[in-house]
Amino acid sequence: MQVSIFMVQPPYFCCIEKLILSFHKEGDEWVVTFSGDGFLRYMVRMLMATLMAIGEGRITKEDARKWLEAKDKRVCRFNAPPNGLYLKEVRY
Repeated sequence: MQVSIFMVQPPYFCCIEKLILSFHKEGDEWVVTFSGDGFLRYMVRMLMATLMAIGEGRITKEDARKWLEAKDKRVCRFNAPPNGLYLKEVRY
């Protein structure tokens, strides 16, 4: 399945063939993992902030779907702070 999310029109177009989201609870905290074959700058922060906004009821899943279908990262108004987000691994 091909995923094109949070894209800016060429020359900054990026197409992701594989994007996997997994999460589990460790004590009182949730661990969320994004795996994929490519990411744009701030993409994970925008995705995480969007998921949090859905969970908090600030936006609907349909709003998020529209943003994804827009294929333009400028339509996403959320950006999670970097606190707690880190790069775990890079594979080639």
